[in-house]
Amino acid sequence: MLMQLHICKVIDQRPDYKWSLPLIHLSVWTILFILPYILLRGDIALNHMLHIAWLHLLGYAIIFYLNYFVLFDRLFNRRHWAYFILINIVLIVLVNWLNHEVREWIMQNRVFPGGEGLKPPPPPDAMPIPPGGFPPSVMKRKGPGPPMGWIFYIDTLASVLPVIFAVALKLAEKWLLTEQKNIQAQRDHLDAELQHLKYQLQPHFFFNSLNNIYSLVDISPQLAKKSIHSLSKLMRYMLYETDTREVSLREEIHFLQQYISLMELRLAHGNKVITDFPAEIPDVRIAPLIFIALIENAFKHGISAARESEIYFRITLEESEIRFHSENINFAKGEEDRSGSGIGLVNLKKRLDLLYPGKYSLEIREVEGKYITDLMIDIR
Repeated sequence: MLMQLHICKVIDQRPDYKWSLPLIHLSVWTILFILPYILLRGDIALNHMLHIAWLHLLGYAIIFYLNYFVLFDRLFNRRHWAYFILINIVLIVLVNWLNHEVREWIMQNRVFPGGEGLKPPPPPDAMPIPPGGFPPSVMKRKGPGPPMGWIFYIDTLASVLPVIFAVALKLAEKWLLTEQKNIQAQRDHLDAELQHLKYQLQPHFFFNSLNNIYSLVDISPQLAKKSIHSLSKLMRYMLYETDTREVSLREEIHFLQQYISLMELRLAHGNKVITDFPAEIPDVRIAPLIFIALIENAFKHGISAARESEIYFRITLEESEIRFHSENINFAKGEEDRSGSGIGLVNLKKRLDLLYPGKYSLEIREVEGKYITDLMIDIR
């Protein structure tokens, strides 16, 4: 899945991809057309090879782009392979026949750049060239070189390569498009599941906060009013600031500090909360509301009306790793206590699996009556 997400990031840059593909085609054909000129530069006797090379390349380009733009989509992709092969055979034969005729016409009429001065010198034992050139019957006689049938056979085999390249390139593009659709479907599913978990988290958070305010109504109405005002600020953050995949770590820590201040309003004098959050927070981003379940859990298990208690929270940032640590006394809850159902931690683990697969560690343990949690997230 990580590899698929990486492919998705590459494909997501589609405007650049659409512009780069024609530039790649243009660059490749430019190099192929310029290369014979570079290799034969200064060799006037072989200057006519330049035209022969260009004719071959022009034929290859025609075969390649007819397959790339027309034949692949209309025949090969629809599994009309017999028609695809037959039309390509006819196309290759036709292109090579035209290539041969044009080449014969060039050789017969001595069409070279620069006029007569650039014609290759005839061999010493060659017959003189008539003013009007050789008649076609003489031009088509077999010379000491390879037979024309063999040359036509080699040209035909070479013309199969543009067909193979066109099919291979279209198959690669089709595979990338299919991968893009599959990854987009996975991304939509991921977003829907994350949104569902977020909708579960908000009522859960609101429910726990209302329970805390309820406990203050009879004890201190003024603190209850203050708690309601603080809760409205927290809910505003949850509703409007966390509607993205990531938020700044600075905003998230500020939200946690406000929540802890809200929870401290209901604590007795023998209970205290110690926080160790970084004063200077770099500009890094993290999934929103990722620590709140652990803090809620610490308050749920670490507060007792009969005994003094202490809750400790620490957040550190080491290079690309964010670490959260909490400690509290684990006070057992009675059956009549309905302050929590455990959905917060279940929700947290699901979100971590979706957002940071293979890039986090969560350890929850009890040591000598203390409830300890350690969460590490690699944000690279």
